[in-house]
Amino acid sequence: MELLLGGAAGAFALAALAGWWWRRRTTDRRSRRYPEPEQFPLGLGEGAEGDLPSAAPAPTPVADPSNAVPAIEPVATADARAVLDVVLTVKRAGTNVLSAAIDYVIVVRNVGESAATEIRLDVRLLSAGQQQDAAIAALFSAPIAQPLAAPFALPPGGAVEQSGMAMHPKQTLEVMQAAGRVLFVPVLTVNLTYDWVGGSGQTARSYVIGIDRGATAKLQPFRLDAPPRMYDTVAALPYPIAETR
Repeated sequence: MELLLGGAAGAFALAALAGWWWRRRTTDRRSRRYPEPEQFPLGLGEGAEGDLPSAAPAPTPVADPSNAVPAIEPVATADARAVLDVVLTVKRAGTNVLSAAIDYVIVVRNVGESAATEIRLDVRLLSAGQQQDAAIAALFSAPIAQPLAAPFALPPGGAVEQSGMAMHPKQTLEVMQAAGRVLFVPVLTVNLTYDWVGGSGQTARSYVIGIDRGATAKLQPFRLDAPPRMYDTVAALPYPIAETR
């Protein structure tokens, strides 16, 4: 995947970032949206759209979805298993007074043939940097000790929507300097573990978040040295680190 970043008329070079900034390039639609680092247009707007309430860095817990899902008596046939699929929609992204923030909606669907039980969801907001791959891999390999909601269940074909706001303190964001501006790129991870009769599974995905300036423009990073602002026009592109088992 090619990444976002660049400046006007190549006024600065970001070659030092290339080693850790989107090393895995793909030839799908992401390559059309993300230019070479040297070509990324910097032009983030000034101003604020109102501060969000300050919050702890952990994502905001969502309501227990088990209230909306009927009790399930798991029934498995030979070779049947549960398989969870996840779809992420980012509603807003940017900064508040103390944190970077991503306002998201996640739809979890069981596309398998057996009921999924003990589904545990974890959502984290990181920032792209030298250790991003290792940090994502560590999250996906560790058990989910504190899920965002109480563990729930989904029958085959069942789906549930989770919404919340993931936050990360500004002080610990990985940032970069470009044309006199302090920038950061959010990386959101979504991690699901679950059971079915006869086994257990995991669906984990990571996404890069940027400001969407239209179909022909490049996604842009967020400024950290400007007044707090949440953007409504944002997009999430899949990052290669994922887990499916």
